[in-house]
Order: sequence, then C-alpha cells, then structure tokens
Amino acid sequence: IIFIDEIDSVLSARRGDEHDASRRLKTEFLSAFDGVASGAAHLLVLGATNRPWDLDEAVVRRLPKRIYVALPGAEGRRALLEGMLRGQRADPGIPAVVAGTQAPTWRPCARRRPWPPSGSWAAASPPCRPIASAA
Repeated sequence: IIFIDEIDSVLSARRGDEHDASRRLKTEFLSAFDGVASGAAHLLVLGATNRPWDLDEAVVRRLPKRIYVALPGAEGRRALLEGMLRGQRADPGIPAVVAGTQAPTWRPCARRRPWPPSGSWAAASPPCRPIASAA
C-alpha cells in the first residue's frame, strides 16, 4: 500500500508556466501508476486531498475510486473535542458540547490540541505587534 497525503501538492493540474522539474515529476508518477494498473504488482495506491478539483485529469483517471469523507457534524465534533480534552485542564465555562456546536468547520487536524494547557499561552503565542499605526 502506498499512501500519498496531500496528493494535490505533487500532482496538481499541469500548467504552461510550470517548472520543468515539476512536469517531469508528474510524468514519472503517471508512468509508475500505469505500471501499478497493469496488475503486474500487488500494490494499492491511495491519495488524500482536500482539493480534488486541483488534481491533474490524468491522475484522476488513474485513481478511479473516490471516497468522500465529510467534516463531522455537531455530535462528532463534540465527541472529538471531549476525547482531545480528556486529561486536560480546560475552562469549565466552555463545555465541549457547546464548542462542538459552535465550530461547524472545526476538525481535529486544525490543531492537535484545541488550546494550550493553562499557563502556556504566552509561550505558545507569537508576540503581538501593530499592523499599521493611525496617523
């Protein structure tokens, strides 16, 4: 099994202004995919992307099966947050059930820890600086 995460970063649609090295890399991948598809090797290639529309059409043809994994619903987000917070000190004023329903696009990969442990926020956050000053 070969798993390629963020496959769109390597095998995006070809463009006229693309660097020659990128074009050659895609050609090599496509050639290797053809060898896998011939059935000579017992190999499974899996690619994951959040941007399937950016994939090169030749790649899409060579990876014929597609599985859509939707973002979790409110109950799923709540369960994920509760699991991530197990054993962590968190603000009791923000229960996971509320956070799960208030963040419709949140997913666990957005942050391994939804917030840093108490007392470490200053170390985890970059210093603030003004973007522009008023004249």
